[in-house]
This record gives sequence, structure tokens and C-alpha cells, in this order.
Amino acid sequence: MTELQSGAHLSHYRLEGKLGEGGMGEVYRARDTKLDRTVAIKLLPLSATRDPEARQRLLQEARSAGSLSHPNIVTIYSVDEADGRDFIVMEHVEGDTLRALSQEGGVDFPAWVEIGAQVADALAAAHALGLVHRDIKPANILVTKQGVAKVLDFGLAKEVTSLRDVQAGDSTVAQLTAPGLIVGTIAYMSPEQARGEPLDARSDIFALGSTLYEALTGRPAFTGESALETMHAVATKDAPAPSAIRPEVPNDVDLILARAMAKDREERYRSSRDFADALRALRESADHVTATITLPRQLAARGPTNLPSQLTSFIGRRRERAEVRRLFSSSRIVTLTGPGGSGKTRIAIQVAMDMLSEQPEGAWLVELESLDDPAFVPQTVASVLGVQEEPGRPLLETLAMTIAAKEMLVVLDNCEHLAGPVASAAEGLLRECPQLRILATSREPLGLRGELVWRVPMLSVPDIRTTAVKTKDVVARFESVRLFVDRAVAAHPSFQLTDKNASAVAQICHHLDGIPLAIELAAVRVKALPVEKILSRLSDRFQLLTGGSRTALPRQQTLRATVDWSYELLSAKERALLNRTTIFAGGFTLEAAEGVIPNGDIKDAEVLDLVSALVDKSLVVPEETDEGGRYR
Repeated sequence: MTELQSGAHLSHYRLEGKLGEGGMGEVYRARDTKLDRTVAIKLLPLSATRDPEARQRLLQEARSAGSLSHPNIVTIYSVDEADGRDFIVMEHVEGDTLRALSQEGGVDFPAWVEIGAQVADALAAAHALGLVHRDIKPANILVTKQGVAKVLDFGLAKEVTSLRDVQAGDSTVAQLTAPGLIVGTIAYMSPEQARGEPLDARSDIFALGSTLYEALTGRPAFTGESALETMHAVATKDAPAPSAIRPEVPNDVDLILARAMAKDREERYRSSRDFADALRALRESADHVTATITLPRQLAARGPTNLPSQLTSFIGRRRERAEVRRLFSSSRIVTLTGPGGSGKTRIAIQVAMDMLSEQPEGAWLVELESLDDPAFVPQTVASVLGVQEEPGRPLLETLAMTIAAKEMLVVLDNCEHLAGPVASAAEGLLRECPQLRILATSREPLGLRGELVWRVPMLSVPDIRTTAVKTKDVVARFESVRLFVDRAVAAHPSFQLTDKNASAVAQICHHLDGIPLAIELAAVRVKALPVEKILSRLSDRFQLLTGGSRTALPRQQTLRATVDWSYELLSAKERALLNRTTIFAGGFTLEAAEGVIPNGDIKDAEVLDLVSALVDKSLVVPEETDEGGRYR
């Protein structure tokens, strides 16, 4: 028998489509033609139909879950056999696994708290009947659209001998497997499970703690380059505190997950009920944590793309991403502007990922930063889109004809040194391709018709004039601080944001004006310097803020190189005005700029246009004050 198709029958169940599959089963949506209801059917894969152990596990799952009646456990209706294949009939639930939710953008913190508590409730019900699940992981937790968590796959569940032992957390328990036999998913299993030792309910508590840790931080609690290394990490290493990875996480969460994942099960929660109560006690904290804490977005099941997978986590910017997407409702070309290091490229790539499912022909990144000859702009775009040049026809015309009917998003990255040619090419494509959208990044606008320009704001920074910035919990609310901590942990895994260093971190982020590149370069320095020393050296920031990624372009590896790149793109008069205005430490007015220009160099009438050009090129920032407009 080959894979079952929609419309096929198993007994009186009509299959309507495949929901998923794994090593131990295939799950289908089906219609119960006798009771006229939608169900889910889990059956063994063809390769396992003659395997006695696999058939026994399927039966064990039906018996284990079938003995449970709980709103957070998928209900088992029956176990049956047809056409030589055993299968379980169960409740059909509309929703996604916690793993899928994490990959597609995640859940907010209050929902994370509630999902964790509901799963703990489900485990408490199973443990009360003497059942240990043994395979709790993100893929085995289903979340409905109403936010209800459902535990799946009791195929590894086993009974313990004494209900009293489970409820009391007694360490004397029945052996659930043969000595030394390891079952379960390595990254989430408890240390005693990794060692093949007898298990009790507290093994599930550890697994749930590990599952919630990953959903919260975006990183597995325990990893290794091989299965054996991962098992060794589970058994011997402590996971970093969640707040060291996501500073906005309340301290209480660190304590709760640390207890749930204690190596010694005697130090864990005595029961899943206690774990659920501890999670629900976080509700008050959850009301104050508004950031979505997610795993990095994945590109699975989306349109075609060459968008790169990001090697570092994306911090904050939810409001900005939503605003850029909103702009596309008014225009088909949006240009993100801002100074070097402000995060234009990263936001553009993230927005393109967000929009990928809406683009049938995909989202495509065209990198222009290393292109010096403007004549090669059309060729660079065509190369990315897979369009070949035709003899006797301009390449831009061929490109427009090829993609004229395609609905796609093209990201033109780092356009400032080729603004004119890029604008010309973009305008020609938009005119001939009504379904095309373009997202450009540049230190100045492209200047074409219909362009919506959106200036990328700096990351939010703490106000160092307030005493509140001395506490970790207050400082961690700011995006700049979260970015600093995330990159610092990546560079030096033992780094943590504490009340002791919170003020120094806040001052670093404030003095660097929330510029992402500058903050990342500063964070890397924690490998060699405490944050207080980094702060004291910021007066020579061009010397300090070096050492960026070796794979980045040279102008993106240091703060000085980034500024130099912008300076080199200025005209002679723009450079002259910028040089003169650097004497104003606290910013300047238009009148002040006119006053420092030597007679004959620049006419007063030109100053406004030159200042405006410096603003457009992201080297001068306008500010509104009580005294009127100023620039810095």
C-alpha cells in the first residue's frame, strides 16, 4: 500500500488530507461517516506495519491517552485496524504545534505562561493515574487558535507502580524501561532519562522546563555537535539563565525554569501541579512584558527566496516592521533610510521574510554594496532573478518582460552610491510590472516618483538621568540593552545583565545613540573588558568599536569605516559644511551654520539645501526644540 490519498477509506473513515508525519506515525484528517464528525487518524508508517514493537507502541499510546480525560490532552476515541494497518482515532484539533508557532513568529509572553501552565496541568492529570509521558517536546504540544494547549503522543508513556509515589515525588519508582535503554527525544529528556535510569513524574517536569526554555529564548537548553554530546550536556551542564539571552524576561522566570531543569530531581518541583502554580504566579509579571519572545523565523513552507538565514537573533523592531509593511498599502516602492549601522538591511530582510508568504513568486535580495559600475545595476538584478540577456534587446527591457506578470518583492540593498542608476532601473521595472514591489535601503532617498521614504529610527535607549536605570529589570525593557546583552552573550556566554552592571550597560547604549552596529561592536568587547571599562573608553569610540564580523564588508567592520563611507559620498560643498558644523558640540541652528561659512566658499542661500542634503544622507539629524529647529 502506498501513501493514502484524500478520499480513501479506512473502515468507515474517509481521509481528507495528511496533517503530518514522523518516524512513529502518520496523521490524517478524516471524516467519521457513521457519527458525521471530523477526527484525526494516526497510523503506523508502511515500514512499521510488521514491526511488533511499533504496533505495541501504537497500542500503548491508545491505552495511555485513552485512560485520560482532560481538556489539555487530545482525546482518544478508539483503536482499530483496516487493510492490514493499525490506527488510532482521536479528537481533531485545529491549531499548530508549539514548534510550528515558534518557527512562524512565536507567542507573546502571557500566552507562553498560560501554555506552560496548561501543559503542566495535563501532566499532573497523567501523573495522578501513574503515567509518565517521557517525550514532552515542542512538537508534542498542540496549541489551538483559542490558546488552548493539548498534549500529544503518549506512545512512550509508561506506568509507575504507585500513585502515592508519583504524587509525593518519592524517588523510589518503578523501572519504566529495561536498564540502560534510552527512549525519548535527546534534547529535551531529563539527565536520568539520558542515563537510561528509572524515571518518575519529575522527568516530565524537566522536559517541560526544557521545552518552555526553548520557546522563550529561541535556543535549545542543551545542544551538542552529536547526539552523545547533547546527552552529555543534558546530564552535566546548566543552561544559561533565560534573562541572559532575553533581558526582558523577569527574574522569577529564571528561578522557575532553573528549578524545573535541576540536574538532581530532588531539587525540582515535587509535582507538575506545583510547576503549574509557579507558572500561573507569573501572570502579574506577564502583564508587564509586552515583547514577543520567539524562535527565529524560518522560511519553510513559504515562497521561493534567496533571503539569507540570519546567524544572530533579531531584537525588537516589531512596530517598525509593521509600519514598513503598512507603507506597501500606499506605494509599491518603499525606501528605508538612515545612517550607517542603523539596521536598514536587517530590517529590510526581516520585513521581506514577514511578507514572503504573500509573494507567490518569492522575495529576492539584490546586494549592491560591492557594485561600483552603475551600468551593471540591471545585470545584478537580472542575475538574482535568473533572467538571461537576449541579443539585440536592452537587458532592463528583457527583465521587465520576464517578470511583468509575476507577484514578487525585490529588496535593493545599499543603494546610496548608485542612487541615480538604481532609481532609473526601479522606475522602469515598476512601470512595466504591476505586481512588483520594491523595498530599498539607502543612506539617502532614491528620488523617484511614488517612492515612500521611511527613516529607520535608532533603538530605544534608557534615560540615564533617572535613577531607575540602575536596576536590571528597568534597563532590560529597552531594545538597545536587549541587543547589547544578546550579542555580549554570543561573544562571552557567561555574561549576564545584573543590577550591578545595569547602569554601565544603560550608559553605553545611551552614549552610542541606540545605533545597532555601534552597540554590537561594543558588546563584542565583553570578551576582554568588563562593561564598566568599555564605558570609560567610549571617548575614543572609533578605536574601541572595531572587530566586527570578518565576513562583512570592510566598511561594516568598524564604526569609523562606516562613517568614512558616508563621508566619501558627499559633494565638496557638503563636506565643507559638515566639517564646519562639527565645532558645535550640542548641535546647531540653520543660522549658526550660515555664520561659520567663510565668505565665498558657500553662499547663504545654499546652506539650507546643503543641510537638507546632509539630513537626506543621514549624517545630520533634525531635532525639534522649544527654540525651534536644530540639527546635530
